[in-house]
Amino acid sequence: MNNLSGRLVVYLVGGAAIFVILFGIRGSASIINPILLAAVITITVLPIPSRLTSAACPAGWRWC
Repeated sequence: MNNLSGRLVVYLVGGAAIFVILFGIRGSASIINPILLAAVITITVLPIPSRLTSAACPAGWRWC
């Protein structure tokens, strides 16, 4: 097997792998989308309690 055909096999296998991965992600989008949305909301809301504490808002109070 010469260098050109070996390189062709690598490109074909790589292309097939990308194809399978992309369609796998598309097929599982109904599961992945809510998980990613929950992660984004969590990361967005996570700093709020520490900022309220640093603003001298007591932890038991509902609103400052």
